[in-house]
Amino acid sequence: RDLVIHDDDLVVGTHGRSFWILDDMSPLRALVPANTKLPANMLPGSRATLGELYMFPPRATYRFRRNKNTDTPLPPEEPAGKNPPDGAIIYYYLKNNARGPMTLEIFDAAGKMVRRYSSADVPDSISRQLNVPTYWVRPPQILSSAAGSHRFVWDLHYTRPAGASFSYPISAIVGDTPLEPVGPPVLPGKYTVKLAADGRSVVAPFVVKIDPRVKMTSGELVQQHDLALTMARVTWDAAPAIAGLHSLRSALKDRLARAGTGPLATALTGLDERAAGLEGAAAPSAASAATSNLTRLSRQALALLDTFESADMPPTAQAVAAANDVATRAAAAIATWEALNTKDLPALNAQLTAAGLPAIEVGK
Repeated sequence: RDLVIHDDDLVVGTHGRSFWILDDMSPLRALVPANTKLPANMLPGSRATLGELYMFPPRATYRFRRNKNTDTPLPPEEPAGKNPPDGAIIYYYLKNNARGPMTLEIFDAAGKMVRRYSSADVPDSISRQLNVPTYWVRPPQILSSAAGSHRFVWDLHYTRPAGASFSYPISAIVGDTPLEPVGPPVLPGKYTVKLAADGRSVVAPFVVKIDPRVKMTSGELVQQHDLALTMARVTWDAAPAIAGLHSLRSALKDRLARAGTGPLATALTGLDERAAGLEGAAAPSAASAATSNLTRLSRQALALLDTFESADMPPTAQAVAAANDVATRAAAAIATWEALNTKDLPALNAQLTAAGLPAIEVGK
């Protein structure tokens, strides 16, 4: 019945009771600039004009909450429209298959890397203990390095927090429900995407805009973003430390079984007790409870991250105070782990070597 172009979307009205939207027609504009007269025998966007590696300039993208429906989705057989992708749409073209891994990197206005993807990434697997229908699940998205044209969607989030129990929320969309929790969302502003393959790279700028329904000030947005990112970093930093502590305690148990009795056994037991309290595998003493237990601190950071990102609202004073406290205690716990690993463990290894037992290497 009619066609309307709204920004970079093509809206199609039918003679029936429906309308359709073709999301993001910006690649067509990049291929065929305005007022360009093409030869009659040339298709728009002939592949010969794209080169070995080409990336279409991404359009401006709005940052918005993926889905705030608090109930299960419609049954898959129920007719329903499909929302546009919840992120920045990146179109690219490869003339030939990439010979090695291909990468896609996102940088903020200050040049700091926000997210990195690779064609060698291993997709998330679906748990055998899945407690929701499999048709809820969003298929894994892998950066394709095959010849041809491709679309990749960056979800406008940093990397997921570590140490979380990932699951699919009840606010589901059939065939398009991602694992949660996701990483903190990025701030509105200017970004750059870099695509690289076989020694070639292309870059393109794009803009992330705030949801116009959000009424937060720029200062409140920055505060919410910084606090959420700080809590995510607590989990990222705690995860390798917790893994290292677990590896250390396993090795200490092995050496203790072979050390017999005496000063060496006492040293092994003492270090194991400290590591257990720091890891959270054993209840720490009352004196050390506030500064130890990386597992507990990571869980607290996850809970606060969820609090900050539950809505586009200014953080409460109580949440800010709690986040600052967790960040301070986590930094102290990480410092304790580093001292234990770089000072106390070498001293213990000297005793093990003198006793004819193998030294301990964390992670091995």
